[in-house]
Amino acid sequence: MMENYPLKEEKDYIVKALEKGLTILEAFDTTNTEYSVLEISKKLKINRTTAFRLMKTLELKGFLEKNPESSKYGLGLKLLELGNLVTYNMDLQKYASPLLHELAQQLSLTVHLVVRQGSEAIYIDKEDPQDAVITYSRVGKRLPLYCTAVGKVLLSDLKPSQIKELFNEMKLTKFTNNTIDNLDDLIKEVELTKINGYAIDDEELLEGMSCIAAPIRNYKSEIIAACSVTGTDKQFLNSKKEFIIPQLINTANKISQKMGCKNTF
Repeated sequence: MMENYPLKEEKDYIVKALEKGLTILEAFDTTNTEYSVLEISKKLKINRTTAFRLMKTLELKGFLEKNPESSKYGLGLKLLELGNLVTYNMDLQKYASPLLHELAQQLSLTVHLVVRQGSEAIYIDKEDPQDAVITYSRVGKRLPLYCTAVGKVLLSDLKPSQIKELFNEMKLTKFTNNTIDNLDDLIKEVELTKINGYAIDDEELLEGMSCIAAPIRNYKSEIIAACSVTGTDKQFLNSKKEFIIPQLINTANKISQKMGCKNTF
């Protein structure tokens, strides 16, 4: 989904129930590791029934765990899982950044590091050459998986049935004449990505912009991120492509090795 939301004050976007739930999580610290519903109700000055419903929801989602002996709630393993994910992405960025910088300077092209979140991809790092021309991207920006090179790479660890399930209720918006707008064509592109070891976006998201991406893998050889180079169509649709792809794959493999991957692809 592209970022195209109506302009409002920040406070207008706040979901009150979610805010209260997050406030409950923030109430825990090294001194206060467990709370009963009544204690949370008093501490946060919220209705006891509301406190119970919020804490029960957090428990069902794994953010809180109930102690069967005390009947009090403590923080759940879901928070540890998410915390580890943040740390993992920080490590990924730390290891990748110097290699991305080197590649950007070698090719005189913008280089991105991207991870998947649901049906979208998120830029977590970007390196520009000295004469950078790519201004549409920034760290934290989201982009669709189905019409980007990084997206095809990030999908290439999934089975066709999983891809169909991921996009089952989503309309594949056509951004340019080259945009993939049906699942059958997308699955074919993903299968081709698996065979080639890289993916190409030929002006599928933005006219005049092309992208080539390669996978980054972890110690289990699972795809955890994509590394890409981006430039204008004139830069890509010529003999330079044959020079770019091996260097891109080599950089992606070096990052994979730093993330514990023993195999190169």
